[in-house]
Amino acid sequence: IQTSIRRATVRINEATARINDHLAATDQPPLEANSLALRYFATQHAREPDGTQPTVPDHATYRQLCRVDEARREVAHEQQTEQRRLDRRFRTVRILINECEVSISVSLDDLRDILGLPDCDLRRPHNTDIPVNLPSQNVEDEEHQL
Repeated sequence: IQTSIRRATVRINEATARINDHLAATDQPPLEANSLALRYFATQHAREPDGTQPTVPDHATYRQLCRVDEARREVAHEQQTEQRRLDRRFRTVRILINECEVSISVSLDDLRDILGLPDCDLRRPHNTDIPVNLPSQNVEDEEHQL
């Protein structure tokens, strides 16, 4: 049984490579590496005789799996957007309690309120530091003498 499972897995992996090559050679959009549609397509193509040219399935199951893949991409994008939004609002702070380091997420909004800071980023994201050219010799300040 183990040998047949390995053989089937190898055939599916080979079919996946042939499908990707076929899609790259034609003007069809590539399938994502971990997509359900590609897994289904590769499994179906692995069952066909050797040397058979891959043809993109045109039936309801394949189209449905393509739509599920698209929905998964949309959900993943929404989750990443939400995570980025939360990352901007919370920061992890390490606190030492009873000689044990504990990581705690702190709301930046609450921390700004407590410290009386404005609700904006005080860093200069677009201005780079300008290098200062120091004179090689110390010059006497004549204008500000007492």
